Amino acid sequence: MLTGEVARRLITVATVASLWLACTPSGLGQTCHFSGDDSSPCGICIAANCQTQVNACCGNDDCASELATIDACATGSSCSGLTSTSADLATCVASSCAMCNEARAPDAGSDAEDVDAHDAGPRFTSNCSTPTSTGCICSPKGGGSDECSEAAVNGGLCCADRGWPEAGDTLCSCEPFTCEQVFDSPFVTLRCELRDLHTGITEGTGALCCINVFLGSCRCGPSDMGCNDEDVVPRCNAQAMRCISSRSRVKTCSF
Repeated sequence: MLTGEVARRLITVATVASLWLACTPSGLGQTCHFSGDDSSPCGICIAANCQTQVNACCGNDDCASELATIDACATGSSCSGLTSTSADLATCVASSCAMCNEARAPDAGSDAEDVDAHDAGPRFTSNCSTPTSTGCICSPKGGGSDECSEAAVNGGLCCADRGWPEAGDTLCSCEPFTCEQVFDSPFVTLRCELRDLHTGITEGTGALCCINVFLGSCRCGPSDMGCNDEDVVPRCNAQAMRCISSRSRVKTCSF
């Protein structure tokens, strides 16, 4: 895994929502990760709204050589370099993530007034509910101390509305992913859902695994159980789950 200024990880994933997601004919897609995509407000906004343009840049040799400009923009430096890197990406960031183009506040130096920990206020700019067995939900403003992320729900699924966190009326939520063995006549299957079933099982495998993105469920069993209107996946786990078409997958809702 690459680290540093250009911290990027290309992860090939099976696309299970081919009706909603743009994908290659083989059904596989790539997500190009960049610095700040799960930590800074600008980076989270780019990941939620301009990931398609970022992926296109990663797949183009000329554009990929300038990927450091994306890292710089997402982590608090100037975004002006995006224009020469990718016009499509620059346009998307300008229209969807105005916060990235706002004047950067100067770094706090030695003259900054010391603040005691108890006076520091909320941990996050976002305001999130405390994670429960059904997950957590966040608004982009208000401030709060509860973290809502994949890690906070034990590696589940986080989805953000289009425009998050730039638009004040958007929401972001994270849900845990667990599985349990059930009798689905005439088969015994392993059924997984986006909620905590208190089983400690976070992955399902079998001769056949079927996923329903709309219902947020996945099941594995014998090959003759059939998938009906569901999509076939290699296994049932949080990585196989997808957000509905009006939302984008993010690593965290907290920033």
